Amino acid sequence: MSQADAYRVPRIAFLNKMDKPAASLQGSLDSLREKVHAEPLLIQLPLWTGKHFKGVVDLLDLTAWTWDERSAEETWGKEYSVGPVEGAVKDEALEARYFSHVRMYLVPTYHTYSTIVALLVY
Repeated sequence: MSQADAYRVPRIAFLNKMDKPAASLQGSLDSLREKVHAEPLLIQLPLWTGKHFKGVVDLLDLTAWTWDERSAEETWGKEYSVGPVEGAVKDEALEARYFSHVRMYLVPTYHTYSTIVALLVY
């Protein structure tokens, strides 16, 4: 047992490079489960992966952080926009209702670990 396990120290992980061709959110989550033996709690979901990566949706406040493909290449990703999910997602299958549903599914999971976090999300 590690010191972190013995003292119940929370861990945080960042999934980077979701714009790379081989990026896989599910693969990354499975790897975390296998190697860290913990259930990841998402606070953001990517808007597509690989060459179709457009940004992320913040599940805590349901905002979309998006990068314009042209400006991302010119500014190295320094320029982005933040707005409602409805304005960022054109595919009807990925509307704000979907992200709201995902968010509400996560609230009980957050509550398992922290009432404060669950109340902030709810």
